[in-house]
Amino acid sequence: MKKDVNNERELYWQWENLLNASQIKNLNKVIKNNLDLDGFDNPANTTKSSKVEFCLYKDLKPYLHNLLERVKLVNEEHFGYSLYDVNDYDRIHINTYSSKNKGRYDWHVDAARTWVNDLKFTVLINISEKKYDGGSFFLFKMGPMEVTSLSKPGTMLMFQSWVPHRVLPVISGSRKTIAIFVKGPRFV
Repeated sequence: MKKDVNNERELYWQWENLLNASQIKNLNKVIKNNLDLDGFDNPANTTKSSKVEFCLYKDLKPYLHNLLERVKLVNEEHFGYSLYDVNDYDRIHINTYSSKNKGRYDWHVDAARTWVNDLKFTVLINISEKKYDGGSFFLFKMGPMEVTSLSKPGTMLMFQSWVPHRVLPVISGSRKTIAIFVKGPRFV
């Protein structure tokens, strides 16, 4: 965990080695066999150049359920937000950042697209199977801060969705992550 010394609150939570190489390989196989056909590339988006595909949570639940229990525990101990459970039919984002197009994502925040709920937390899991270079992940709080642990396959990172973040270009290979957006009732 990285402590925000200004607010005495953690800026993010990380869990390294939650998934081993075999689990990552099996998870990627499940993803490949259960892709939602509404996946898309982002060539027109000037802030993001990665391939985004989707899987339903129900297909990934055996791998992700226990990991998401950690998110609930952090919320209970540090925030007390009212959270919705991830629904079996929620779409989980699979992001592939490739060196072929210098995959990157400029500074942004994650936000809900409805009037009835807000995103509370963003959860990222590195599921890369092969070595890659670049693709460094940064959070912004009083300046950019690199989160080096997310470069390790099997690592899960959790942070409040309103915290600005970015991914630098991948220089060689491909960086693959799962993104889960944990929702709850709108902030008032």
